[in-house]
Amino acid sequence: MNTHEKISKVACDLYEKSGRIDGRDLENWHEAERIVRRHLESIAEEKTASQVEKKRISEKKSKQPTTTRSTAKKPIGASLPESKESDTLATESRRRAPSAYGNQDGKRGARR
Repeated sequence: MNTHEKISKVACDLYEKSGRIDGRDLENWHEAERIVRRHLESIAEEKTASQVEKKRISEKKSKQPTTTRSTAKKPIGASLPESKESDTLATESRRRAPSAYGNQDGKRGARR
């Protein structure tokens, strides 16, 4: 429906609602023009606001750093500083090595 048809429909509605008073056709037409114009302006404002919001969101997304997951596995201790890595490896070897004071579990002597 084009603008002229919308104004004509609104003018007819105004004529009906006012009790079909003759001689007010120009008043009804001008009022219908104002109503349709306001309606079209509000639609345009909503579209503009929607476009501004979409632009703001896309700009916000483009400013965010992109994060990607690495599928490569890091070697044990690779993320630790050098001193921590050597401490970790020393601890691991102590856990695995048999105790100098006892049997394989690290207990001192056999229980009786």
